[in-house]
Amino acid sequence: MVSEPTQPSGEFVPDSVLDELKQAFGSGQETAGGTETEQSDSSVVDPERAGTAVNPYDPTTELADLSLDVPRQARATIVIGGTDDLPDALYLDDEQLAAVVPRADPRPASGHDAGHDAGHDAGARNTIVIGDELDSSGVFDAVAVPSRSMDPRVRARRIAVKRAQGRRRLIWVALGVGVLLAIVAVLAVFASSLFSVKNVEVQGTVYTDQAQLQAVIDSMVGEPVLLVDTARAERALEAISWVEVAVVRRQFPDSVFVDIRERQPLATFQGSDGRYRVIDREGRVLDVIEGQPVHYMLLTGPAPDTEVGGFAGLPFAAAAQMVSALPGEIRSITRTASVDAATGDLGLVLQGDVEVRLGGYDQLDSKLARLLKLVRDGLEGIVRLDVSTDDVSVTKG
Repeated sequence: MVSEPTQPSGEFVPDSVLDELKQAFGSGQETAGGTETEQSDSSVVDPERAGTAVNPYDPTTELADLSLDVPRQARATIVIGGTDDLPDALYLDDEQLAAVVPRADPRPASGHDAGHDAGHDAGARNTIVIGDELDSSGVFDAVAVPSRSMDPRVRARRIAVKRAQGRRRLIWVALGVGVLLAIVAVLAVFASSLFSVKNVEVQGTVYTDQAQLQAVIDSMVGEPVLLVDTARAERALEAISWVEVAVVRRQFPDSVFVDIRERQPLATFQGSDGRYRVIDREGRVLDVIEGQPVHYMLLTGPAPDTEVGGFAGLPFAAAAQMVSALPGEIRSITRTASVDAATGDLGLVLQGDVEVRLGGYDQLDSKLARLLKLVRDGLEGIVRLDVSTDDVSVTKG
């Protein structure tokens, strides 16, 4: 009587898994992914060849059924190889192989099995090799599964490299901190009272109000030279009516240099309050004085009572620009210039009480050129000229 077969150790593989392995590796044909199957798993029986599949682990299965209906096969090797973009090879240990590859029949061989080659021993297993590089014959070199442990020398070398990297990072951090501390120390010294402003040098002032200028200078004296707010000082200086541009620079160790460019006075007009305003080409009132200044062209006509630092308006700015553009031959014989704040018309009064109408403040160069030609031709007997257009009008008295 044949004894019951002993259940093999390890996890039992369901028939569905065996069927999937058969379908994947049992055809022996090359797949699209470069897969070649040399021989199907010995534990899978083709239903078309053997009729009904026999479960070797079923206690009711007879030994004769296994030995006669299921021919024993040689040790199978399944190779998956080729050049593709798949991940690197994955090595399986015995436990992982046992989960997907069924072991051979562990029962003692019968007389029929004894006739097989000794190489078909009961403990034979299928081998699955996954590789990327195979020769044309399918032969491959055995690759040993790397050990889970690391060589002590390799581990020691890695530790030494990491320590060296840590030391280098520490050195760079220390150098950076040292440089930063040095910069902070230098800035702290320059920002201390040892380098406070003691001298302020100013150049370029003629008409600038000295009281306002001294107030700005006093705000900088005593401040650490590195902390002097030059931008604020420049704004304060340019707020003075006569100052057009101011540049303030630090001079170590204890000085500040101030360079001022004053506005150019061009004309003056009398306000309704009887006082005279001096203006530049922008119409800014530079000064307000009681008497008429003799060095500037007098503008006649209704005028506002603009205070120092204010702007008289566009018609007065245009009149000042006209005065600055007068050719020398015309300026030398001009007594006054007139401004109509309502219409913006400009005019001149020349020697001999000759009135000149220029019209608006556009195209002043062309108008002055026409007037210059008439002046050179002579103004004898002329009392009025209109050069506001190309059609010059001359009125004689």
